[in-house]
Amino acid sequence: TGVPVDAAEFLWALAVGYDWLYTWPGFTEADKQVVRNQLVLRMNENVDETGLNGFPNFPTGPSTAKSIYDNMSAGNNNLVNAFGGLALWEADNKYGANPSAQKFLDAARARFVEMYKVGKTHAPNGGYWEGQGYSERRGIGEAYFAHVWKVAIGEDFFAGNTHLQGMPYYWIYGLRPDDTSTREGDQTCLPAGCDRRRFLSELFADVYQDGFSQWHAQHKGASAGGDWPDVLFYNPAIPAADPVTLPLHRYFALGMVHLRTGWTIGPGSPDTHFAFQVHDWISGHSHVDVNSFALYRKGSLAIDSGRYKGGSSAASAHERNYAIRTIAHNTMTVYKPGEDFGPRANDGGQEFLFQESNAAEPRFIADLNDGTRFDTATLETFDVGPDYY
Repeated sequence: TGVPVDAAEFLWALAVGYDWLYTWPGFTEADKQVVRNQLVLRMNENVDETGLNGFPNFPTGPSTAKSIYDNMSAGNNNLVNAFGGLALWEADNKYGANPSAQKFLDAARARFVEMYKVGKTHAPNGGYWEGQGYSERRGIGEAYFAHVWKVAIGEDFFAGNTHLQGMPYYWIYGLRPDDTSTREGDQTCLPAGCDRRRFLSELFADVYQDGFSQWHAQHKGASAGGDWPDVLFYNPAIPAADPVTLPLHRYFALGMVHLRTGWTIGPGSPDTHFAFQVHDWISGHSHVDVNSFALYRKGSLAIDSGRYKGGSSAASAHERNYAIRTIAHNTMTVYKPGEDFGPRANDGGQEFLFQESNAAEPRFIADLNDGTRFDTATLETFDVGPDYY
């Protein structure tokens, strides 16, 4: 699966530190050369081991490399490639590192272009196929790359990117009346979400001059003197727009519908929240939950009962036999004795496309075309009437 998360974050920190400390007198030329050597060595490994199939001009990596649908492709692997390339590049190439930097930058840009296409194709108004938690990790990669790329290169990947613009709305509409998040797909940072959700809302509020994103950033604790992303991204001059002026429904084109009776969020809220989803099986963090729903009013009434933990073999067995399977969700199952789910339990549910021991995920947009293996379900229409959805 490529370079481990901690190794990727180390490279990210190394590249940013090299850039920030470059003009500091205590950062000697000898020190800089040591860092450059390590960046070139480790970044070459990162590009080779986390490359994606389909780019013949760049290393493609092993068959297990993360796909353009996976959160880690954006949140760790290819953001690291971009940061390393930008740190190493010098206009006069006085250190001779530009050929390596060019390779890292070209690889990162090519992959992010494909990932932006994925978002705008499948989730053009927000939403994410791996759920609320992983949308933050994916968003960090896509948004931070767009930000640094615009500053350094001038090319604007925010412009016209309705997927990124709609990301905070997925989190806003996913707020249940008790101020916790709905659970779709594998979840991290439950129940309230990670700090990166705040950082991204700050950035999107500033980039798109969006008052609802600013409301969400403030709701999650935005501060001009907080963590370093707050200092960089939070613009207190942008007026927040209370979601009470938003519609009570949101149809995310990915195949998710969130409905609510009001925008009272917090203890004692009388409101009802209903979430429903029908979408393709897109990655290993997607759940087999077509036509499933969750319902909340003064407490959880119908829940997504599968809890993602990750890491251990026991956790993996629980996830693949229960947590991500149909039986852990509110939808129909039809039990057929002897139905083949490979080494996994027969839960009477929908086909589990991650059942193989060497499982495949979609790697290209065409892999989700009508009639393909991963085209599991489509929400054909969503209609709103005077007294119904």
